[in-house]
Amino acid sequence: MKLLIRLVIGFVIILVLSIGVITITLINFDPNNYKETIAAKVKEKTGRSLSINGDIDLTFYPWLGINVEGINLSNTTNFGDTPFLETKTIKARAKLLPLLRKELEMDTLVLHGVRVNLATDSKGVNNWDDLVNSEDKKQNTNQNLPFAALILGGINVKDASIRWRDMQQGVEYNITNTNIHTGELKLGEPIDITASSKIAASKPAISSLVQFTGTLSYKDKGDILILQPMSLEAVVNGKEIPGGKTLLKLSSEIKMSFDDDTVEINSLDLTAFDTTIKGQTKVSNLLSGNPEFTSKISISGKDLPQLFKIAEIEPLASELGKLSNKKFNLNASLHTDFGNKDLNIDELALNVFGNKINAEVYARNLGSDTPAARGKLNASGPDL
Repeated sequence: MKLLIRLVIGFVIILVLSIGVITITLINFDPNNYKETIAAKVKEKTGRSLSINGDIDLTFYPWLGINVEGINLSNTTNFGDTPFLETKTIKARAKLLPLLRKELEMDTLVLHGVRVNLATDSKGVNNWDDLVNSEDKKQNTNQNLPFAALILGGINVKDASIRWRDMQQGVEYNITNTNIHTGELKLGEPIDITASSKIAASKPAISSLVQFTGTLSYKDKGDILILQPMSLEAVVNGKEIPGGKTLLKLSSEIKMSFDDDTVEINSLDLTAFDTTIKGQTKVSNLLSGNPEFTSKISISGKDLPQLFKIAEIEPLASELGKLSNKKFNLNASLHTDFGNKDLNIDELALNVFGNKINAEVYARNLGSDTPAARGKLNASGPDL
């Protein structure tokens, strides 16, 4: 009996000492002392320089979390000194005890002041391919969430921006002042999303203020995502736009299945520049890298030359602008297979400038040395 009591007392003493050592270690642990170690590991894996100019703060209980200020990741070789990635604040934390029950209960994920600089040089080489490990591409992305329950307090993205310079095409795109907010995420329950951003392009020279709202639902532990309803409005500005600006409205329903590797875009309705686009599209084999598109689309508008002018397609826009009848209407049903480089246009009906064109086109091995195509074409009108 005395031996048992001694063993119990000894076990309690060891347990208390162990807890004390762990507590003292956690209290005195400073992750900022490991900035150089982290940077060296990133350099080893990516060849890029990482600097953390702010503080790294860790919490352990009741929230297991991290708060990092001032991250800077350098660009790859031959793309200048502009950083590839900069952030002001990244903050994420999860409750510790639920993790032991395989339940992920997170607070709001905070991303503030994120700056991403993408670029493609004159030879078509970009500055992000080296960050994508070829082995990662082969991994199966169709995996169920490992948690029995998932709660995320929301997503808070503030003042984010993406700059993309395409030196091969001579264009630049900027997405700035991006703010994204979501409601609380609970596994199996819908998520409300609101977002706003400013988008600008150098060619054609247009800019827009964009507002987005939508509700994201998911089924089968996240294997199926449904964005419904979805609404986007944008005020588009440009010197070639009549009146200097126009209102763009877009609504649709989007469903993505990771199991089937498909994306469905239904009830598409887009209006802008006195033009309306309606249709539906199904994309197969998207994640495999050889997507197939099956689409039905209807486009109608009042002024086709004006669209060409906004897109800076000259001198065609000016020549077509001399015609009196500028209306157009297009209905098409098509299937595109990027893997086999095939294109089927089962139905194409175009009314433009008072002319009618009906066609069927079946093309094979496009982009190869032995392309083949067949089809039918009927056209009638005063200017043909």
